[in-house]
Amino acid sequence: MYKKLLLVVLSVIALQSAKAQTEKGNQSIGLSFSVDTKSSNTSYYNSVSGTYNTNAKGKQTSFSVAPSYSYFIADKLDIGTSLSYGQSTTKYDPALSTATKSTSKGFSGNIFLRKYFLYND
Repeated sequence: MYKKLLLVVLSVIALQSAKAQTEKGNQSIGLSFSVDTKSSNTSYYNSVSGTYNTNAKGKQTSFSVAPSYSYFIADKLDIGTSLSYGQSTTKYDPALSTATKSTSKGFSGNIFLRKYFLYND
């Protein structure tokens, strides 16, 4: 509940403080950051003993950060680029696998063209 309330408050602040300067020649710098966590409890069938086990647990945590830059080539039209780094860690229940932890890391890049439709138009 606390996380949802914090998200709503931050969204309202961001919407109120973001005054788009969308005229030709302006530049924009941005940064996005995300964190995600997932957990699971899974049942699986043990074919050797013929029973179901419910203690299979897993947890995944991931984050990413992505700075971006854009330039307005016309009014309400910008072109830009974004670079992103992300990392994900997954922990497995040893009963399901010999590996108990796996980590992955990655980089990505984007080129974008955005058209703005402002609510006051």
